[in-house]
Amino acid sequence: MKHAFLALALLFLDSSTVFAADFVPTNKLDIDVPDFVQYNFDGSSVDIPVEVMGVAARAYLVVETTGLEGVTPYTNNGRVGWHTVSGIDTTVYASAGDDLQKGQTFITWSGKDNDGNNVAEGDYTFYVWAYDYQNLYQAATPMADYDRSVSQNRTLLQTTAQDGSVLPKPWLSTVTSGNTMGNNPASEVTHMWGRWSIGNDPYNAELIETCELGLPEGWNATAGAFGRSPYDPADFNNIFHWTSYEEMTTQKLRKFTLVPNGVAEELTDWGEDLTWGYETTDHHSGGFDIIEDTYLCVPIWLYSKSSANSYLLIADLDAIRLKMFI
Repeated sequence: MKHAFLALALLFLDSSTVFAADFVPTNKLDIDVPDFVQYNFDGSSVDIPVEVMGVAARAYLVVETTGLEGVTPYTNNGRVGWHTVSGIDTTVYASAGDDLQKGQTFITWSGKDNDGNNVAEGDYTFYVWAYDYQNLYQAATPMADYDRSVSQNRTLLQTTAQDGSVLPKPWLSTVTSGNTMGNNPASEVTHMWGRWSIGNDPYNAELIETCELGLPEGWNATAGAFGRSPYDPADFNNIFHWTSYEEMTTQKLRKFTLVPNGVAEELTDWGEDLTWGYETTDHHSGGFDIIEDTYLCVPIWLYSKSSANSYLLIADLDAIRLKMFI
């Protein structure tokens, strides 16, 4: 029996030279693994071939269930044990990391989960990701230093343009909250959207495009800067943004038209009022995203719950609320 595997390579680039010029990678890491690896579930180990190109890599293997959505019982999620999940595919094994030299090599999986138990026979998906662990990192963007006083920061990587073509310079965009460690009243918090084009001079912060997201009084709570703010697939001049009221039990999904280096315009006539609330302030959003250019999905989990009870809001791009799962 063959079992599907998906390889994910993350590139970390390095340089010891700092200079004012457009960003050009000097050392590049690529990895390649097969799409499928056969394992007999007989208690033995299996070697997963990995080709390392460019520079040496520190690589990690993650093994996840496949096709068990809807039937998985409440599960404490392996090495990331503070997650409790149910009804979805989940992680059974995450390696501690292997240092791999350039060339053909492999990562060994014992066939066990992180608790040392043999995994059940079936189909699994694995991911291999790696980074350059030996060389100094090469700066690609000043966004990490942009408004360092922010209490929350989430980043979206956009590699394609509105028409589906590949962007010659991918975008990094983020929304930050100017509430330092959550100590300022909501009225003093500013939500600031920023975008950086990878390939620009990483030491010139003036090239960051910014836009303030003006919000009604009371809606500037820090938690509203959680999560990514994805682009409207039909018009990249618009973004969706999740906001939180100051008492933190009410949230609302909003849509804005960006004004470069100005104040965004909220589209207040955008469909239904996508506002929802909770009985507790002890919650957190995993951020939201657009699925298949059709659905807005907003997951929220409640810290006060002992089991995997969470909220999932699903709406279409016209702000028609479709489902609220609890």
